[in-house]
Amino acid sequence: MAGKPGIDIRQQQRLVAIVMRLRATESWRQRYPEAGRQLRVEQKSGRSQRRIFGNRVKAALNAVHDTLKYAAKISHGNELFGRSVVAFAVPHLKTAQAALEDLRHGIETFGIIKNPVSDGLTDVGRALYTDQRPLARQELMDFFENECNLTNSEASVRTARIGNRFKWWTVHEQDHHESANPKRARSITRSVARQRKRR
Repeated sequence: MAGKPGIDIRQQQRLVAIVMRLRATESWRQRYPEAGRQLRVEQKSGRSQRRIFGNRVKAALNAVHDTLKYAAKISHGNELFGRSVVAFAVPHLKTAQAALEDLRHGIETFGIIKNPVSDGLTDVGRALYTDQRPLARQELMDFFENECNLTNSEASVRTARIGNRFKWWTVHEQDHHESANPKRARSITRSVARQRKRR
């Protein structure tokens, strides 16, 4: 990066800092490609699934409690069947009841099931789970255009070159269309234009 016209020493240092930060998050995402998909599923369905699961744990606990009450009732009316229930069924029901009580206690005390994983993520943590490439393209373009005063075309070429170098994307660094300006990376300019419209 040294010696490039339009970028002084201070800007070079700033660019290195930007690239290193983007590289850290993108390297993690490339190493664990399923993480982003898992977080999207969690954000979409996690809260309702946790509510349903918690309700079913409570329903199961109530069902076991009712079954134990019924076992105690029949043991007084039908002694033959009652002895079998007390000997074989009741110990298992009590074990299940204790396990469900522990599970409910964990849910209520620690929020194990109540709170979606995504609720506890910081901005940095969320960045590790999401595709940062669109924002990386925009940040690099903003830096080159606003801080280095490069043209949109010059900024796009440098943005394309950096991303290609670190394998964040694979794009033409110069446009090959006859009618277009050959000194721009058109896929970068288009992508960033769409991203800026979403602001």
